[in-house]
Amino acid sequence: MISQASTTIITLIALGKYMESVEKRPATTVIEALAVMLLPHARIYNDITKTSCATLVLFNILAVCAAVVVVTGENIPADGIIVYG
Repeated sequence: MISQASTTIITLIALGKYMESVEKRPATTVIEALAVMLLPHARIYNDITKTSCATLVLFNILAVCAAVVVVTGENIPADGIIVYG
């Protein structure tokens, strides 16, 4: 009785790990495809009024409270608040 219970538990754990690995493969490929779509830079302005020229910076060095411009069709991996548009 105890050996049947332990065998059942081990089998269910192995089955769960197998199912997880099968489902992880498509999710990984989708995430990699999304990462390719992201642009490596962002357009920032010194002020929100857009009177100055845009400067291109790498997205991973964006400063807190930077005014970022995202044009149509462009994606950047950053969180923020929409100020205008």
